[in-house]
Amino acid sequence: MASNSTSRGAIYEREAPEGCDFLVIGSGSGGSAAAGRLAGNSDARVVLLESGGTHNRDDVSKPIGWVELLESDANWGYETVPQEATLGRVHVWKMGKVLGGSSSVNGMMYMRGAQWDYDAWAEMGNEGWDSETVFGYFKKMEDYPEGDPDSRGTGGPVKLVKVAEKHPVITSFLKACEETGWSRAGDFNGIDPEGYEVHQLNVRDGKRQSSAVAFLDPLADADNLTVLTDATAQQIVLEDGRVTEVVFKQGEEIKRIRVEGEVIVSAGCIGSPQVLLLSGIGPKDQLEKLGIDVVLDLPAVGENLHDHIGVPVAFEASQPLPESEHQAVEVGMYCRSEPSKPHYDIQVPVQNFPFVPPGTDSYAIKDGFTFYPGIMKPKSRGRISLRSSDPNDRPLIDPAYLQHPDDLALLTRALEVGREVGQAHAFDEIRKREAQPGPDVTSAKDVELYIRERAATYFHPVGGCKMGSGDDAVVDERLKVRGVENLRVADASVMPEIISGNTNAPSMMIGWRAAEFALAEGSGKAGVEASGKA
Repeated sequence: MASNSTSRGAIYEREAPEGCDFLVIGSGSGGSAAAGRLAGNSDARVVLLESGGTHNRDDVSKPIGWVELLESDANWGYETVPQEATLGRVHVWKMGKVLGGSSSVNGMMYMRGAQWDYDAWAEMGNEGWDSETVFGYFKKMEDYPEGDPDSRGTGGPVKLVKVAEKHPVITSFLKACEETGWSRAGDFNGIDPEGYEVHQLNVRDGKRQSSAVAFLDPLADADNLTVLTDATAQQIVLEDGRVTEVVFKQGEEIKRIRVEGEVIVSAGCIGSPQVLLLSGIGPKDQLEKLGIDVVLDLPAVGENLHDHIGVPVAFEASQPLPESEHQAVEVGMYCRSEPSKPHYDIQVPVQNFPFVPPGTDSYAIKDGFTFYPGIMKPKSRGRISLRSSDPNDRPLIDPAYLQHPDDLALLTRALEVGREVGQAHAFDEIRKREAQPGPDVTSAKDVELYIRERAATYFHPVGGCKMGSGDDAVVDERLKVRGVENLRVADASVMPEIISGNTNAPSMMIGWRAAEFALAEGSGKAGVEASGKA
């Protein structure tokens, strides 16, 4: 059950001020990092808006709580439009509606991504996002004493722990990967993450280390930070190419805050394009059809939406399995679909319970474990668009799952890898049978049908506010919205291409850098001065 307690500290108890230097929309992975860095490293007056409630609740704090959180009031429970390539299914996207955003409801797997992810971003025209630069920020952000000090950080705000190799699903999976010819990674957040390994989690002393815990709680009594919950941004007001105020709804009341410096939008890949569109920033044709005044014709807003997608391989266990010591997704693998591929393109996370993706049919297994193989670089691209001009209406979400034929082919290979590892002799002592897809699903036609019936999100959607230098971009390499003097976006929506791994850690890094850019440029009136903190 969720705790009814509220967040502790003065920053969570203040009323909305009339004005501020920096206003951050959204307290998710990027937003909490941005707000915390702005307030902790300057004398600026910072306001953070969060649509949800407190993160100080038992189901958020305990690592295994992410399973029950999927069906709780801490989640938005978004739904996509029907997806043609998955038999018209509506996919459920469980995004965090609580302080810390999705970092407060996710599986806590800490993954930086691969070097070549960020080098590709730089090659797309995003100077300063190469792997050498980006990995330097990850190192500053982390506290991972078990890592190689040459590549891993200690003393940072994001506390990490490495999973112990105790659970029988973990030990069997490690042996099964070796048995089937794969190599061990050593460190999923090292220079080369390829291979099988136990996960690193943003968990410390048995408690979740969300972005809110890492970046906001240490400033709980700061004089210059105000965190407003139940506060949903509805409009960013611009005058002469500059943001002047933000309109938001708190409870049933419409409020406004004057902005002297900058606004940083960190509402996620759904909320960030949505608030830009509602503010008249986006494709002219779409806005005019909805009766929204066009403030800035920016066609790329809402485009480039894509997501990691996987398909379950569920095994019934021959015996009851022990409870997890962590969060029950404790081991996995990154691998290449074919040896000739230049980089790994498949991920195989393992749940040590019968995991059923939200929105898909359940399967009757009392004891078991599940592989969830998926693809790292989907080619399908969808969009976020407005349903209406009403801020209370949820936007239309179309990830265009499996629309590109290469995605289906790669997911088919990912499924093969999962089944091969799951059938290895290393699992003989704990595996009773493959329950899904099951032994009868062998033909190419049956496998394709199974994928179309079962494929589901990894909860890693990105895009909608692409970073770049061309007409298909929304923000530049310093995360500034093109054509607006004092507006940035800092979350997974800016990713020009999804990284090869979980998206929480990169989103925090993006928020960290947004604060650095804003402070370095000194937007706003006097008083926004660096404090000298690292």
